[in-house]
Amino acid sequence: SVPAKRVMSRMLALPKLISDLPAVSKVLLAHGLLDVLFPNPLTAPPLFRVLDVQHRSKKKRGWAWLFIMFGLMKVQSAFANSSMAAHVGGTAYLWQAVSMTVEGFY
Repeated sequence: SVPAKRVMSRMLALPKLISDLPAVSKVLLAHGLLDVLFPNPLTAPPLFRVLDVQHRSKKKRGWAWLFIMFGLMKVQSAFANSSMAAHVGGTAYLWQAVSMTVEGFY
């Protein structure tokens, strides 16, 4: 079908798109995906924490949502031009550092 062919052609073009990205965008893309899928220094992997509805602390799930948002900000900024990627990615890193500091106390 036509939509399936479109999806396949876009998926096949993805490696070329990633290889054409500037270095700062590749770093932001990698760090954003790591933020979403792997544990940060203080908690479990954010994606697992959000999906775990049995977790005793709703606050911790809220922090996990915040980390997912910051990771996705980095991923989205990776596909912008270099200066925009640096600004948005830098903002995500800043607020992520602030949230890690605050999360340790709450």
